[in-house]
Amino acid sequence: MKRLFPFHHAAWQTTYKAIDEMVNAPSTEEGIRIRDWKDAMLSQLASVGLIGAIMSAVIVGAFAWSKLSEPPFSLDPGYSMICVAWYCSLVFAIVAVATELQQTTFLTRIGCTSKGNAALRKLLSYKAPNGRRKPRGEQIIIWQLANGLLETSIYLWLAGFLVFVWIETRMGRQDQTRENKIVSRDLEFGRVLGLKRR
Repeated sequence: MKRLFPFHHAAWQTTYKAIDEMVNAPSTEEGIRIRDWKDAMLSQLASVGLIGAIMSAVIVGAFAWSKLSEPPFSLDPGYSMICVAWYCSLVFAIVAVATELQQTTFLTRIGCTSKGNAALRKLLSYKAPNGRRKPRGEQIIIWQLANGLLETSIYLWLAGFLVFVWIETRMGRQDQTRENKIVSRDLEFGRVLGLKRR
C-alpha cells in the first residue's frame, strides 16, 4: 500500500502518530498537544465541509447537462453507468459533509467541559500492558472517515466524467465527427505525454 498510495499511507501514519504523541505527552505538555490536535482536526474538517459542499453542487450541476437530461440517454448503458457513478458520488459527498458536521460539533462541545481533555484521551486511546497509551484503531478510521468519503466522491465523479467524455467523443468508433477526432486526439496526446513523463 505504501508504494501504491504513498499520500494515503502518509495520512494514516500521521493520524496515528499525532494521536500517539498527544495521549503520551508529559502532563506539562498534554493540554497544548490536545489543543493543537483539536485545532488541526477542526481545520481539516472545515476543508472537508467546504469541498464537500462544492463537490455536491458540481455533481448536481452535471446532471443538468442536456445529454443526461434528454430521454434517450436511459437507453444507453454508458450513460446509465455515468448516472450510477455520479449518484454514488453525490451520496458519498453528502455523507462526508454530515460526518464533518458531527465531528466538528463533538470537538467544539467537548472543549466546553471541565474534563474534556481526559475524556478525549480515553476516547482516542487505551492503556497498553507496557504502561503507554495506544491509539484505538477504530478511532483512527473514524477521524479519517470524512476525508476518505470525500476522496471516494471525487474519484467516482471523475470516473463518470471520463466515461462521459469517452462516449461524447466516440473514441475508437468509426462515426467520429471532425470535432470529436480533435478532442480524442488531444486526450490521447495528453495520455501519451503523461506516460512519457513517468
